[in-house]
Amino acid sequence: MVFLVSVYTPEDLLNLYNQLGGLVQRHRRMVGEAYGSAHLKKQCREHGPCVRLLALRMLRFRLVEDGPSSVLKYGTWKMGELRRPLKGLGGRSIYEAYRRAVEENFNHKFSAVIRILRQELFDKAIVFHGVR
Repeated sequence: MVFLVSVYTPEDLLNLYNQLGGLVQRHRRMVGEAYGSAHLKKQCREHGPCVRLLALRMLRFRLVEDGPSSVLKYGTWKMGELRRPLKGLGGRSIYEAYRRAVEENFNHKFSAVIRILRQELFDKAIVFHGVR
């Protein structure tokens, strides 16, 4: 038997994810303007803007998929763009908003995993993000 559970991402984390997505898009435009749109298809590590774009994309992906244990110690958090206050986050930076979200709910998948483990009626389980 396989047990599937859909876990909804908390609103504050989802908003943060969207704000980070906007930052990724701005960096994509910068790289595209500087090196051409074909350059965006590469995983370039030669140019500073390309490395920052790659770091931001990786952070955004891992932020929700892997949770805090994966990203809390990322050097990417030192980027100035992640430390600037944003209106969309109530005047908090992406970094501050993420730290607060982590304090409120370290990993939103854990409660689902604990429920599954307590039932002991499974051979395998998958916990994934649902869409509201």
